[in-house]
Amino acid sequence: MVAKEACEYFPVNESSALQYALALLVLRYFHKISPEKYKLVKGYIYLAVLTGKPIDSYSPMCLRYYYDRDGDQQVIGAEQNFEYVQKDKTIKVKRIDDYLAVLLEELTLPLTLELIGIPINIICPIMDHELLRPKRMDTKSNHDKVFELRDYLERELKKVSNGIQVISSLEYFGIPSQSQDFRQITREVTEMEYNSFGIKNSTYKRAVDDEHERNVEDNLRSDYYRSKDFAELCRKYDMGEAFFHARKMSEKAFKNSSSGVIAFLPPGAEFDQSIFNLSKDLVTYS
Repeated sequence: MVAKEACEYFPVNESSALQYALALLVLRYFHKISPEKYKLVKGYIYLAVLTGKPIDSYSPMCLRYYYDRDGDQQVIGAEQNFEYVQKDKTIKVKRIDDYLAVLLEELTLPLTLELIGIPINIICPIMDHELLRPKRMDTKSNHDKVFELRDYLERELKKVSNGIQVISSLEYFGIPSQSQDFRQITREVTEMEYNSFGIKNSTYKRAVDDEHERNVEDNLRSDYYRSKDFAELCRKYDMGEAFFHARKMSEKAFKNSSSGVIAFLPPGAEFDQSIFNLSKDLVTYS
């Protein structure tokens, strides 16, 4: 079926037909995409092969965190393995190789498309906007750690593909909480059961409860990081930031005359995915 479609779209160019067919097979059998968005990304691939204009592919990179002996969340910026003492006095190690391996796995799709020959911009934002909530994380020391991590990832990922861009989300997109998009969605969804975004307040509250339930079970966290207030802050900001970033990704693709825009979201991030998918031009996958 895919081969037939590829030949119909590229009847006189076997190389382009093969690229298109291989890209669809990779998407269909190795990644999860909603049926509506699958139709959209097929068009993006077709346009990229036909015109040579790249698809913008985003793979967000979360910061490295740990909970110290007081149960407070801290940021890791070191390039090497990081050893720390937990609240229960046990010693743990956060391995940089493990962190890098997860990131490389999340880059499987864009790297495969690049290997097939699909024009693609691979953009990896380090999500340093996370430092702006809670405010206790917004320190010069933590921002310096992010730059350390960014430099390290830039060196390592360039070994995989010279076309990968490692960027600061704050520098590239701006501060989410200062945007109208952030303010509108967080106000409507947290205050109204039925709103212009189609996300019920009860759905949001359930997401907060799920977050709180997960956090409270972790006895290695301090009271604040196990509290309902922290869970609500995370879900509210996740929602506002996701909508802001999705809109920004779509806007940048349009301004750059790209063939389309896709973004990786990890399995289990269904609530975040529903927010990203509010942007009609953005295709999320896992």
